[in-house]
Amino acid sequence: MGVSRRTLFNYIKDKESAVLGAEMSEEVENQFQNFAAGLPTGSLREDSKIMGMTVFNRAVGDEFFPEISQLTAQALAKDTKLRALYCQRNSRIIQRVRQAVQAREGWKSSDPRLTPTVNIIHTQFLTAFETFVETRGGTSLVDAFHNAGAIFEDYFNDELA
Repeated sequence: MGVSRRTLFNYIKDKESAVLGAEMSEEVENQFQNFAAGLPTGSLREDSKIMGMTVFNRAVGDEFFPEISQLTAQALAKDTKLRALYCQRNSRIIQRVRQAVQAREGWKSSDPRLTPTVNIIHTQFLTAFETFVETRGGTSLVDAFHNAGAIFEDYFNDELA
């Protein structure tokens, strides 16, 4: 049984929210707070991955709902306006990541490590997202994020073949 647009938009404010979910949720907010406090593992890289997965899962579904995730990837691949909305949302999320990294590491906003650290995290997010959309959900965000991280590790360890 379908749901009419009128009914849907009585509960959901716009197309972006209908497809990508609410921008912030209690779960995402809690994860940002945990990340800023150095939790849950104490590893910046591992905690970035956990935070990223929380943000992605809120936006596009996850491995527990692969059909929703694939439909979202297909919608993002087809609809350039929706993809642009996701990118705008992502830029706001990255500002939150910047604040969380700064709090976590105890860095001032002028610390020369802050921008490169946030850029690395952001690039890993973007790489995972682009792979997810290009494969129309055939590669999960979890796998895409992990694969991007492995490539970055190889790069920084000078092990790219």
